[in-house]
Amino acid sequence: SGMYPMKQPKHPPNTAKYLFGKHLNQCEEWEDFLHGW
Repeated sequence: SGMYPMKQPKHPPNTAKYLFGKHLNQCEEWEDFLHGW
């Protein structure tokens, strides 16, 4: 199709909030530990 990406793809950040944030619905007590880690 001749289309190219507008910018280079990059990995998402390796933060605790990003890695474990999807589990906060079941484990709300984790939020205090993940904030600022």
